[in-house]
Amino acid sequence: MIPVTDAQWRTIVADRWSRSEDIHLLELRALHTGVRWAASHRDIIGCRLSMLCDNESVIGAVMKGRSSKRPLLQRLRALNALVLSAGLQLDVEYIPTELNPADGPSRQ
Repeated sequence: MIPVTDAQWRTIVADRWSRSEDIHLLELRALHTGVRWAASHRDIIGCRLSMLCDNESVIGAVMKGRSSKRPLLQRLRALNALVLSAGLQLDVEYIPTELNPADGPSRQ
């Protein structure tokens, strides 16, 4: 297994957020965008998809599939529908912010 810091990464999507929202919702939106991008490739359908996230609250909500916060719940439902329709097994792993390769591009 290659350490995260030694892997070669490329930016797929990078943009400023157009609205000011809670950090948890922004992190979940970013995760949803990544899953949506992956699911757009036919060879990923029916596979296990591993994603990295530096927000433990979001990871917990995604792994449980629910949240008591209404805005998060709405985004989780959209994510769950995407995962289900693509036949994916979503695995979200924690990564410290300082090691997260997506942290830099998200702050452009």
